[in-house]
Amino acid sequence: MIAEYDKLDAVAMADLVRRRELKAEELLDEAIARTEARDTVLNAVTTRFFDLARDSAVLLDVSQGAAPGDPYWAPPPAASYLELTKRDPQRLRIAVSLKSFEAVALDPQVRAGVENAAKLCESLGHQVEWVDPALDDVIPDEEYLQCRADIIHASMYTSLLRRNRQLGRDFSGRDLQRVTALFAEAGREVSAQTYLNAIQTLQRASRALGQQFEKWDVLLGPVCATPPHKLGEVDMESTDLATYKAIARSHTGYTSIWNVAGNPAMSVPLHWSTEGLPIGVQFTGRFGAEDTLYQLAGQIERAAPWADRRPAAFPATS
Repeated sequence: MIAEYDKLDAVAMADLVRRRELKAEELLDEAIARTEARDTVLNAVTTRFFDLARDSAVLLDVSQGAAPGDPYWAPPPAASYLELTKRDPQRLRIAVSLKSFEAVALDPQVRAGVENAAKLCESLGHQVEWVDPALDDVIPDEEYLQCRADIIHASMYTSLLRRNRQLGRDFSGRDLQRVTALFAEAGREVSAQTYLNAIQTLQRASRALGQQFEKWDVLLGPVCATPPHKLGEVDMESTDLATYKAIARSHTGYTSIWNVAGNPAMSVPLHWSTEGLPIGVQFTGRFGAEDTLYQLAGQIERAAPWADRRPAAFPATS
């Protein structure tokens, strides 16, 4: 057992692996053991891919970082991310927004979490301002959703065709979850012109967001539009794609735009639902400014620690 495992976040784990104090396989074995122990309470792990995960961890351990010829990569940090979490950031300009780019309804509990996080940042000496990062003149919400769907569907269909060639056969119903199959079928109908238009439209949106980050250092907002869903509500075997997408958007309405723009963002569990489940708030930084986020994360955790708070189904372990 790794005695301090419960106190380690992903950054600390990565730093231990980088310094060769632990192997990725050792961390994975620990995670598997704890998952098995807790699943008797949750009954949430339906399929175990532990051997595949171990192989993936070994691959990640030897291949992390940018490879020669990679078309996109983030600038390297000036210092260890773990060390950065120990340093308070300079006074930051923090913009706060409840704006979603996917037209989703915001739960009042999530709104309260963002408002409380804004007050906490202000108490730490940061300049906090409520804003509305408008993109409607560049890309309305519905067009954003359509462009994103065109890219996802076309990419999924293309990936499956590539896999077909590797396997020497066409994929069938038993190979795919229903939603995946429906996405792929939609991708079959996406033309090259439609795909290219979607890419260029989202690139324009990304540039517009980048310009707005000239006015602030960090953008604070929700992670998800609702508290956590119950198991089974997000059903990958659903035949109702419209309902599936509506539920899924409650998870992606505030986060997917940063996948498009390439900005670093972090979820910080500062708020709790009435059911005793964590509600994250999202801090987004400028492109390449992961160091700012890690410094802010360290400062916030020192001011409002959350490591020892756990839902009832996840009791603290000794």
